[in-house]
Amino acid sequence: MDAKIKILFFASNPEDVTPLNLDEEIRSITTKIRASEYRDALDLISRWAVRPDDLLQELNIHKPTVVHFSGHGSSSGELVLMNDLRQAKTVSPPALKALFSTLKDNIRLVVLNACYSKTQADAIAQVIDCVIGMNTSIGDNAAIAFAASFYRAIGFGRSVKDSFDQGKVSLMLEDIPEENTPELLVRKDIDPASVYLVDVQGKEVVATRVLTLATDALNSLHELDNAIRLTVGPLTRFEPDWSCEKREETIKQMEILADKEVILPKVRQSIARLEKARGSVNISSEGAKAADVVLACGRKTLETLGESMGTPWPGPRELASLVSDVRTARSLEAAQRVKEQAEKVNNVVDRKILKDADFALGHN
Repeated sequence: MDAKIKILFFASNPEDVTPLNLDEEIRSITTKIRASEYRDALDLISRWAVRPDDLLQELNIHKPTVVHFSGHGSSSGELVLMNDLRQAKTVSPPALKALFSTLKDNIRLVVLNACYSKTQADAIAQVIDCVIGMNTSIGDNAAIAFAASFYRAIGFGRSVKDSFDQGKVSLMLEDIPEENTPELLVRKDIDPASVYLVDVQGKEVVATRVLTLATDALNSLHELDNAIRLTVGPLTRFEPDWSCEKREETIKQMEILADKEVILPKVRQSIARLEKARGSVNISSEGAKAADVVLACGRKTLETLGESMGTPWPGPRELASLVSDVRTARSLEAAQRVKEQAEKVNNVVDRKILKDADFALGHN
C-alpha cells in the first residue's frame, strides 16, 4: 500500500492571550478531508498545547509532508507557542528557518494559519518548497474556512496552487472579506501549480489494476457458477428412473468439476490477488466499490466451499457419497436425498451478489 501523506497539525492556545477556536479548525479540516476523493491517502495528526521543543520531537517522530501551525502570531513576526506554565512563548523567524533547514526531511508544504505569519513564511520559503502565511491579522472564521477548503482540495488531488485558490474562494463565498490575507510563497524555481501532494496518476494506475483484477475474479466466479449449473444443476431434478447412461454421464461431469486443477484454484487465486490490490485504492473510487462487490461474492463462495479452511470442495468423501447416491438411488427417498445435496451445491455461488458484481463492473 502506498505511504500516506502525513499532515502534522500543531496547535497552541496560551492562557495569557485571547483564546482561539482551534478545536473547530481541526474539526472542519477533518470533516473536509473525510469528504474528499483521496481521503485514505491523507493522515491528519494533531498535537496540542505545543511547546517549542515539541516541534523538534514531533517532526523527528512523524517526518510529515505537511506541517500546519494553528494559533497566534505576533505583529513583530513571531509564532506564539507556550511554555510549561501555559504562558505565551514566542519563536522567531530565524529559529523557524533553522528548524526546517535541519528537519525538512519529506516536508513540501508549511501552513502558518496565524496572524502576521508572512514574515515567518518568507524565512521558511527559503528552504521549503511551498509556504502559506498571513500578511495581517486573520479572524477565527476566516482561518477555519480557508484551512478546511484548502485541505479538501488537496484531498481531491488538486495542486497546492489550486488548493490555495480554492481556500481564498471559500472566503469570498462565505462573504468573509479576508481573501487577500493568505499568501502563498514558494522556494526558488518551484511552481506551486505543479506541486501535487496526492499522487493521483499513480492511484489511478492502481485503480485500473484493481478493476482488471476484479474482472478476472468475476470471470472465475462465473466459470465456477456455469460449471455448477451444467453438472450439478440437473441433479436438482434427479428422478429414480434415470437411465444408467444418464447417471454415468452426470458423474463424469461431476468429476471434472471436482478437479482442483480446473476451476477452484482460479477462484481462490483471483480473489486473493484482488484482495491484496484492493487495499491500495481509495474506497471512494468506482473501481474500489466494484471490487468490494466482487470480493463479497468471492469470499462468500469460498466460505461456502470451505476454501477458507483449506479444504477443497467437493472432498473425496463428499464426492464419493454423492456419486454413490447418483449411481444407486432408485427409490423416491434416495432420489430426494440426491436432490437436496445437489440443491445445496447448486447455490454455492450467490447469484444475486454475482449479478450485483456484474452491474458494478458494467457487465450487463
